[in-house]
Amino acid sequence: MPEFALLCFSRGRSDLGRWNEKQVLPFHKIYFDSNLAIKEGWPRVSAAFKRTLFLAKTFETPVILLDVVESELEAHWVRQYRESLDAVADLQKLHEQIGLTVAPGLPELKEVRTAYRKAIDGLVSEHGFVRVRSQLRPTMQLFQMAIWEAKPFQKKGRNFQDAVICLAGIDDLAKDPTHTGAFLSRDSVFEQESLDALSRPTKVRLLLFPDLNQLSEVLKNELGERLRTSWDVDQKQAAKAIEENIEIVTAYLAKNLEIPANLGFGGEILSIEGIEHIRVLAVRTPAPWDRDSGKPFILTAELEVSLRAIVKSGILPMLIFQPPQVVRVGAESSPVQNPVLSSKQISAEPTEQLVSRTVQVEISATETDGRYTNLEPLSIGLK
Repeated sequence: MPEFALLCFSRGRSDLGRWNEKQVLPFHKIYFDSNLAIKEGWPRVSAAFKRTLFLAKTFETPVILLDVVESELEAHWVRQYRESLDAVADLQKLHEQIGLTVAPGLPELKEVRTAYRKAIDGLVSEHGFVRVRSQLRPTMQLFQMAIWEAKPFQKKGRNFQDAVICLAGIDDLAKDPTHTGAFLSRDSVFEQESLDALSRPTKVRLLLFPDLNQLSEVLKNELGERLRTSWDVDQKQAAKAIEENIEIVTAYLAKNLEIPANLGFGGEILSIEGIEHIRVLAVRTPAPWDRDSGKPFILTAELEVSLRAIVKSGILPMLIFQPPQVVRVGAESSPVQNPVLSSKQISAEPTEQLVSRTVQVEISATETDGRYTNLEPLSIGLK
């Protein structure tokens, strides 16, 4: 088994080359930070995150939910809720202006937080997260790190939460000298050198990885050729089912897909006339052996979508003076006018062009004996 390692997944540089399919699992614990959880839909668990959790469970590798991460996630969710409450209050004022009233009917914040925590308890129980109470570093140590801008701290002490979470993971890992670990993070504030400096005093090695999929691949490589082959076949069957039911996906995209109207120096989309073609690039499914046959589950499809668009060519306005425009299939966008360039703007007659975008769609499906049915798209996002 290699030396202590806390594999810290982030957008920064990574050190993946030291492992291959013949090597053993390089960690015994998995940590994650709040940004990763938020990206994956917390307090909901995305299909990608669920896939990683299952792989970890297969190896009896605990996925650690640090209390500092749990606190930050709750604070983030409560901020979102309060912002939504403000929006509701503004809506009520607008109704009052025209003589209408809206029944409040919304629970108190205390009741909402109780419900949130109950939901998290259910999530922890369902997916087997292990809650850990962090032993935080002394305030003076963090203060010295901040004023000297020791990474992950940046100018004026930025990235306090990142530093606390990362150090909490290191300190928890260092309690048991037989354990290594992985730490998933979306932050780009870490570099391998800085993580080495932070971990060296506790004899823990921090390794950077780019994303959740990299962790899944490391875990999948340990399952053996038979299980990997079974999963690959399953994902090919899912891709085939999507291709055979592409009209369902097309109808969903036609109703819900929004793309930026700005094409940079290539022009501006005035309208999208329709979807010309959809190509399935990749499909990711939960592990076949972690599903109940005949019961629905969620898979993730990566698609290349070619759109017939009416495009206005020329020097486009710099979008400093108003928010970027978006356009849907079958809809038109409002041309953007730049007060600085309007008199000099070069334009030509609008032309029809094919515009391609890569999208990620989560789809509910049912699988029985290798056959996928009941495909229902649930959400969409641009890659």
